[in-house]
Amino acid sequence: MWSSMPSSYLPATTESIVKAQEAKDASESISILYRVLEDPSSSADALRTKELAITNLTNYLTKENRAEDLRNLLTKLRPFFALIPKAKTAKIVRGIIDAVAKIPGTSELQISLCKEMVEWTRAEKRTFLRQRIEARLAALLLENQEYTEALNLLSGLIKEVRRLDDKLLLVDIDLLESMLHFSLRNLPKAKASLTAARTAANAIYFTGRSEGISSLKCMLLCKIMVSQADHVAGIVSSKAGLKYLGPDVDAMKAVADASLKELIEPYSRVEIAHIAEMIELPIDHVEKKLSQMILDKKFAGTLDQGAGCLIIFEDPKTEEIFPATLETIANVGKAELRHRGDVVADGVRRMGEEKESLERRLQDVMMATDVLESWVMENNRTGDTHAVDDAIQPADVLSRQMIECTAADLALEDTVYALDKAVQEGSVPLMAYLRSVRALARKQFSPRALSAKVHSAPQQAKIASMAARAPQNLGGLKGCRPIIFCGCAEYKRACNYKSDKPPHKRRAEDLRNLLTKLRPFFALAFKAKTAKIVRGRGIIDAVAKIPGTSERQISLCKEMMEWTRAEASKQGWRPFC
Repeated sequence: MWSSMPSSYLPATTESIVKAQEAKDASESISILYRVLEDPSSSADALRTKELAITNLTNYLTKENRAEDLRNLLTKLRPFFALIPKAKTAKIVRGIIDAVAKIPGTSELQISLCKEMVEWTRAEKRTFLRQRIEARLAALLLENQEYTEALNLLSGLIKEVRRLDDKLLLVDIDLLESMLHFSLRNLPKAKASLTAARTAANAIYFTGRSEGISSLKCMLLCKIMVSQADHVAGIVSSKAGLKYLGPDVDAMKAVADASLKELIEPYSRVEIAHIAEMIELPIDHVEKKLSQMILDKKFAGTLDQGAGCLIIFEDPKTEEIFPATLETIANVGKAELRHRGDVVADGVRRMGEEKESLERRLQDVMMATDVLESWVMENNRTGDTHAVDDAIQPADVLSRQMIECTAADLALEDTVYALDKAVQEGSVPLMAYLRSVRALARKQFSPRALSAKVHSAPQQAKIASMAARAPQNLGGLKGCRPIIFCGCAEYKRACNYKSDKPPHKRRAEDLRNLLTKLRPFFALAFKAKTAKIVRGRGIIDAVAKIPGTSERQISLCKEMMEWTRAEASKQGWRPFC
């Protein structure tokens, strides 16, 4: 821990502390105490001895005016702070900072030390200690006339301390803020801070618990003695009184309630005026107190305001089923709350996922925006101006024709729209409007017709390309002319040509092979045309016209049934064979 000190350590015992106190000079005592702090033991006795060694070491370093060593000591003690309670850590840290303050000419060192400790306490989440060091830092900045930094520090610290309701620290901070505003000659704010300090100080009733309980008991007894027992409950339930709840305070409450409870105990029905006369208090005060005691279940009864009397009931016996029922209802409520909590947690999770998704989309949009802005800036720097017509370049001749036809069609449409507006406003005579519209309609027919033709050209080219990939001849048919397929219609005519030949020139096996080889063509033709080629005046009927082919017809029909079923599962065809 202490790189600048000797590597050997002394055990953290009382004998080592005594040895340091009996050393010849302060330097030797400091060296011994450093060696005690190097003891790796973390037992309870060792920790207490190290705390005593830290206190003695701080005193020796202060007497020697070694402020920098105190600063290094505070830094090197951080691993030790993890072994002791936070309250003791706060005491040691504040003690060392106070010791540095006793050395003259260390204001800058104190400010730097406080800033370091604020960062450490914030990282370690030691809120109590951090707030007090920040208050000390603000006071040092005020002394050093660094008003802006001190004011920024106090503005955030005051909000945090007010949320925690730490009255003692709040008084110190408000006073410090008042002095800061006074130094800045801002008298209204200085008075407001001073008033806030006085208000916070008035809310601090007692300094310690034992003194507080004694003072509270005296106050409650005075209230009972001056016939103001109904004020006791309000004092005990106040924010200051809740700090001292215990047997003593409960006894005071019992005394306050007994003054009325003992009077009404012998009665089952008693007039409120009689009770007020007995304790010498106004009737409305007694009625209010009795009502409060009934609501607090001090006794069972009711107030009959019409008759002006109090009716007291016997203590009801609690049925055994009631606690069980209440427990069941509470468990059901807890289960419902857990279910709703799960629903809320799931909603929060989904909202978080949606938020992350939106953030990713936002990043993508911002990146695209940066790219577009870069492109715009680059083009603006070049200063080149392009014609609007050159902004879009067609890819081929058909695209250019489509653009020109569409532009001409829309231009004529806009002209007709303008004429409609003009004739509605009376700027153009009706007969001139009709003649113009007729002429424009005739002129508009040409670009629209050409646009439709250009639009259908790619489809025709696609069909021709598909037909070009089909077989170029039927193959395997002797004595038959080659057939070149240019499209579905030509393919159909070729099939009819082959099936219409005289029976003596047909061959049944070739017709069967023809039907097999035509299957790729059927993928290009319509379903109805495919059905017509296969059956009807098609190939199967042509096979039937050849004598002695019944067995071949059965085999051919079975093959086509299997093929149509396969095509039905792939393309949704209905079997037609």
